[in-house]
Amino acid sequence: MLWFILAVGFGVRLLGAWNGTLKYDESTHLTCAETIDLRPQYFHLVFRSVDHPLLSVYVLRLSGYLFGDSNFGLRILHVLFGTLTLIPIFFLGKKVFSEEAGLWAAALLAVDQFHQIWSYFAVEEILLLFFATLVLLQFLRAMESKTRGDFLTLGVLLGFAYLAKETAIILIAVLWLCVLIDPKLRPMIRNPLWYLAQGVALLIALPDILWNFFNYYEGFFYRDVGLMSETVGISSRALRLYLGEITHDLTGGPHTPSVSHWPAGLLYLGASIGAWPLRRDWRVQVLMIVFLSFFLFFTFVPARASNAWWWGSISLLPAVIFAGNDMHRFAAGAWSRDATGVWGRLPEVMAVMFVCYLGLNAVFTGLKTGIGAPRRSAAQLVKEVLADAQRASTSKEMFALDWRLMHTLHITGPNPDLYAYLARVAYERKQIKRAEYFVHRSLALDASNQLAFATARLIGATKTTVR
Repeated sequence: MLWFILAVGFGVRLLGAWNGTLKYDESTHLTCAETIDLRPQYFHLVFRSVDHPLLSVYVLRLSGYLFGDSNFGLRILHVLFGTLTLIPIFFLGKKVFSEEAGLWAAALLAVDQFHQIWSYFAVEEILLLFFATLVLLQFLRAMESKTRGDFLTLGVLLGFAYLAKETAIILIAVLWLCVLIDPKLRPMIRNPLWYLAQGVALLIALPDILWNFFNYYEGFFYRDVGLMSETVGISSRALRLYLGEITHDLTGGPHTPSVSHWPAGLLYLGASIGAWPLRRDWRVQVLMIVFLSFFLFFTFVPARASNAWWWGSISLLPAVIFAGNDMHRFAAGAWSRDATGVWGRLPEVMAVMFVCYLGLNAVFTGLKTGIGAPRRSAAQLVKEVLADAQRASTSKEMFALDWRLMHTLHITGPNPDLYAYLARVAYERKQIKRAEYFVHRSLALDASNQLAFATARLIGATKTTVR
């Protein structure tokens, strides 16, 4: 049955990868990946992707080497990672509840609209979900076995989860919260093996963390901290992950298929709420804490209306496990024990039909092409964004260029003109320290850059000295 579920999951993801057009994020990731060159005379590596750590870019590049440079070939490895996520989901459901619950959870995730779509987008999200699922499974194993090998493996998986996407930092904090809350796990605080796992994860992530620390204004930490610190309040961001099609109609937000189909989303939310009485089992409690932490965090912080629903995507993993357990109980007739004959099999038939319906929805979703984005080389991208920057005449037009300038900088690396325009944008935004940083970076590469000099004079009129 697990092999059949894997085949279905692989098929619907492969359909989307074959049919879907290249999206903007994929286009920028591809441009970044194409700068990687292993030939000795042109040797060049990248140390980050666009807005995130580096792992997704190297997976994209490797997929191109193995399966060709078409959109389909570039997505194959991401499709495989998305499909392989069903295996640890199965084992996670089996460990927490039962083998049948694990199979139902794997079946739900195989045809989940959100997971399906992000499985064939060649960006970082599906890699994060793959490693996050392995982290949760390995965390439960390590808490039971308390062996050095299991804690070393946990540390390696945490490190790779971070290299996939920096959201894994929150996952590490949530695991600490699990250890602190549960009396059965609390002795782990005094166990050196727990700190060994953290040390291994830090060692893997340290080069990326140090680069972002010493290049703060041009790294993704600056963007993330800015988003986290802007506002605090209630938003529908986390809810959109599950009920995006409904919340669009209620709030007028952007309509997108890259959310869970609302019948499945309702099941996930209902199952997660219904699992609360089962929290006396420490394994259920761990999954409950993971779900609530990510769901509530991205409901309250940040509260800007950018609707980045996928930030809370890790909450989907425990929700699917809870839903798989409820589906198993329902299919087994736990809610209709007095029924006999045909009526006794009705719950099982209904459960199978529901998954089949989600599967058909996944097929139709995979047949939609969507709006595509063109491919660009790094040189073309620089030329286009600098031409747009030269034409920008108002502060509003400069503001709109900020993210494009940063994305181009992430792809091409140090560039005096990009630094100069970023300095001007920062000045227009009244971010004087950031403007100074980019002025210095621009002049260090090109001491005669006139835009950098002009921005330096503007800063000098605002501050007494510009070092």
